[in-house]
Amino acid sequence: MRRFYIENTEVASPYPTIRGIQARHIRTVLHLKAGDSIILFDGTGSQYRATIRETLQDCVRVQIEEKLHPITESPLKVTIGQGIIKYKKMDWVIQKATELGITAIIPFISSRTIPMWKEDKRAKKIERWRSIALESLKQCGRAVPPHIENIIHFDQILKRPEASCLKIILWENAARDRLPDVLKSHSDTKKIFALIGPEGGFTEEEVRKASMHKFIPVKMGDRLLRAETAAMAFMSIVQYQLGDLR
Repeated sequence: MRRFYIENTEVASPYPTIRGIQARHIRTVLHLKAGDSIILFDGTGSQYRATIRETLQDCVRVQIEEKLHPITESPLKVTIGQGIIKYKKMDWVIQKATELGITAIIPFISSRTIPMWKEDKRAKKIERWRSIALESLKQCGRAVPPHIENIIHFDQILKRPEASCLKIILWENAARDRLPDVLKSHSDTKKIFALIGPEGGFTEEEVRKASMHKFIPVKMGDRLLRAETAAMAFMSIVQYQLGDLR
């Protein structure tokens, strides 16, 4: 059954309304009509089975039939600080991390970051990434979108995690700790905050600063992964060992 996002404020209405791109998609692409059933989610974790009442030129009106209670959110709260990467690779990270149950993504600029956008372009990128996350949410069955924050600098992100989080920085030159071993030794944790670098990774000075803020430098293996691959491998390993990807 097709899934669509609806504003939380619409749920209490006798006939909640779907507007914008989603309404056009229902009408002109999917050709859904009155009487067809769909699933709605409001971004707070609630989902509903609804029936289309009418499709208009600029909106679709529905009637909610019942509230659903699916369990699609990971029990693990994972935040990734992702160094901004080039082209559409960042879009891909947002999309796939959402599918894998990410809680929040904080894009940041570090010394090896290549894209250096002006403020107006940064705002457009954030808007795009949030839209991508919402579309991915519809596809994968989740009900709560990941929080995608504004772009900040590396030094700022070091101060963000809660004290109770397991704090990790992925670094290919980590001498001792490997990710599976670190997760095993923190098997009771429910919150993880991980830093993943851009193309070129982190400098030794950045890793030193992160270590001073209690981030554990870890490596995932002996092969050097691309930045976008590292994010997906990290999420998969974490969800398998501590989350719900089993």
